Amino acid sequence: MKKILIILLSLLPFVASAQVIRADSTSKFTLEEWIILCSRLTGKAALVACEQAIKLDPKQEKLWLYKGDAFYSMENYLQAAQAYDQAITLNKSSAINWRKKGEALAASQLYPEATTALNQAFVLNPKDNLISLDRGIIFFLQNKELEARKYYDQFLANKSLDLVLLSKVIDNTIEKFKLEKPYKSVTNFIIFNNTNNKASKIDLISQNTIKSSKLFDSEIEVAQDGNILSQLHIIGDGEKIWAYRPDLQQYTFFSYDEFISGDKLIFTGLYNFFFLSIPEFKQAKFAIIKILLESSNAPNFSQEIDIVEGRKYTVYKYQIKDKEPFFQIWIDSSQNSITQLQFRLESSEIQMKITEKISSPIEINQSFKYIPPKGAKLVKELPNIYRGNLNLFH
Repeated sequence: MKKILIILLSLLPFVASAQVIRADSTSKFTLEEWIILCSRLTGKAALVACEQAIKLDPKQEKLWLYKGDAFYSMENYLQAAQAYDQAITLNKSSAINWRKKGEALAASQLYPEATTALNQAFVLNPKDNLISLDRGIIFFLQNKELEARKYYDQFLANKSLDLVLLSKVIDNTIEKFKLEKPYKSVTNFIIFNNTNNKASKIDLISQNTIKSSKLFDSEIEVAQDGNILSQLHIIGDGEKIWAYRPDLQQYTFFSYDEFISGDKLIFTGLYNFFFLSIPEFKQAKFAIIKILLESSNAPNFSQEIDIVEGRKYTVYKYQIKDKEPFFQIWIDSSQNSITQLQFRLESSEIQMKITEKISSPIEINQSFKYIPPKGAKLVKELPNIYRGNLNLFH
């Protein structure tokens, strides 16, 4: 039984979900084992485990908290709030229970009720700065910027960042994706492979047309030392992802789930990487703004002004630690929009810089349909798009 449990915990949540259900049919898990699964899994898998644990012991506060978290991860925010309310019934003095209930209510756009819950959380634990962040987002979503800024400043503990502007950009980006306004981006990948102490530079240029999380068209060109090595064309038609190598006259396709869990998603660009990888998670503005703003209180999150071709941009920078991935975005504050993103990574084996320039929304007549060219061959898998030992995108 212990070996089964270890295997379960090592699987991805959506794979584990089916395993949990099969385990339930055997009725062999103990309460302790259900609690472990309930606390460590997410989504439907966690929900199944939590419900089994609650059947065995409905008086454990943490089980209702975990159940609320499972509903929250599934975007069932009202059900999450109800589960957190059960946790509060068992322990009214827990600030976390009240804060989580407030967050679930805020994600459901029940702002007065959310504020009441968060106020109670603050009374119980005024040192929890996430409560200030939550309050700030609620005021922002009600177009009360002055109040939002006050709570954002409390969250940041005197750190100088304009989180109201950042919230506006996130909100604007969410709306663009919801309305499926198409845009174009050009992404430059520069990769230095340091294998065997012999650095080789690879340039990739990806030209992307994006309409939604499942409708996009990316044309990639790979070059080394000025010579074009290969080309790759990736199209999302709403049902499948097609990949075509014009230099080889070969094409293949995968399911959407296979694509987002694979290694070619980055070719669609940094800007919509987040939305393409978890497209469902854009329904509740509160939830997504909260996720993206939480990192702003990290020590290495900063803001500065950059002048490009006579125009002023606000630049947000983030790096967890020295020599770890570095990310920054350029924002046009007059439009509340992202104009450029950059990702940098340096290690003993590889140096990578990805820079992407974003256009304003555009009008297109593109159908996002793939028709295999005459003579093209359907293959199970396309070969690597460039030569050499570096196998980053295979």
